[in-house]
Amino acid sequence: MELLDLPPGPAIGRALRMLRTLEQDDPDIGHDDAVEALRGWWAAEAG
Repeated sequence: MELLDLPPGPAIGRALRMLRTLEQDDPDIGHDDAVEALRGWWAAEAG
């Protein structure tokens, strides 16, 4: 995933699941807010 500079692997699947959940929780979320949420999630996930 280019946005997070991730190579192919399990982390991509976790990121995509996070984004799907985010969209289900807030169908009106905009691109910029989704990117911000994804980056924050990855910072916490990567520790």
